Amino acid sequence: MMRSFLSVFILLAALVFPAQAAPVQLREAINELRKRGATQLEGVVLSGTPVIKGVMGEQGFNASMRQCDRPEFACRVLIFRACKKLADTSFENALRLANTYNTQTEPRGYMLVTAQGGGPSICIQARYDLNAGNVLDQVETFAWQQSIKSYLAFLEEEHRSSLTESILE
Repeated sequence: MMRSFLSVFILLAALVFPAQAAPVQLREAINELRKRGATQLEGVVLSGTPVIKGVMGEQGFNASMRQCDRPEFACRVLIFRACKKLADTSFENALRLANTYNTQTEPRGYMLVTAQGGGPSICIQARYDLNAGNVLDQVETFAWQQSIKSYLAFLEEEHRSSLTESILE
């Protein structure tokens, strides 16, 4: 009887009080990214938000850290973003590219289009929630690396397809 009660209590405690991952601080996030091959890493706090800038492979990226506890800026959410300027592409075509990418069966992250001076930029963005036992480690950094590779391969293939179409016209 006591064992049954104890088993039920443990099960209920696991459901009511799920495991919480330790929030990650700016320095810890930078160190983890460095261990996984990111270079040129810088960390700053902009308007109260910790931000990391760096390069993964040959692609620049930034990561905004959200849901942070102060004063140590220990954060539970990281939002990674990498962008490329599309100088010879219309805003409408950039939106078409983003929609095509986002409707794949298993896109890595999601694409969005921003309009900044000189034409559209197309970006890949991924969000990592550090809770319920999820921590910033090899899994998240590898997923981000794969998101960048998928994004760059998609853009390269689309560029080749558009060149082929223009030659055939």
